[in-house]
Amino acid sequence: MTFTSEGGRRPPPNAGGRMPAALLTALQQAAAAASSAYGVPKIYFARAFGNRLHYLTGYGEETYLPAVKEFIGDDLWVFIEGAERLTEEERSELVKTLRAVVATHGAAPQTQPVPPGTRKEETNR
Repeated sequence: MTFTSEGGRRPPPNAGGRMPAALLTALQQAAAAASSAYGVPKIYFARAFGNRLHYLTGYGEETYLPAVKEFIGDDLWVFIEGAERLTEEERSELVKTLRAVVATHGAAPQTQPVPPGTRKEETNR
């Protein structure tokens, strides 16, 4: 992998990590509930890897309407198609609820701490 833009900036530390299945399921369920509760046709989620966003999961019918993008935490973004149907208060409440889902289920996989002296860099001295 080469890094050619912005002075060789590296990807985030957990860029290759997998999303917990519980979080993906919770996001899909939250999207389905929010879609019916707020009357928006499609809600979907993406994870940021550097400057790119990669689709994770979502719910609803494709409308080809412009989507509103909101950051919800842990390199995750929500896209809401048909957001013009929402009042500012409804949109704020929806985003707050989705942030709570992310905080509850966590986006970063749990890793075991590495004992001192076992890292490759430390053993090749």
